[in-house]
Amino acid sequence: MQYTQGKTDCKPDEVGYDENRLQTLNRHLQGLIDDGELQCASYCISRYGKVFAHEAIGPKSYKPQDTTANA
Repeated sequence: MQYTQGKTDCKPDEVGYDENRLQTLNRHLQGLIDDGELQCASYCISRYGKVFAHEAIGPKSYKPQDTTANA
């Protein structure tokens, strides 16, 4: 699964946010993707005007991955 981090202004603890909550969010979103409820997810979270979390989770393409090998 692809995880992409976007541009942020600061770290979560700099604005009083518990970074463990982001890990919980990522696990939750990954579970929804694994269960087929979501194709992918992204979020951008800010506090006090500063972006501290900006991520995208999921495959690069909506097309099913080809698991057959070309000979």
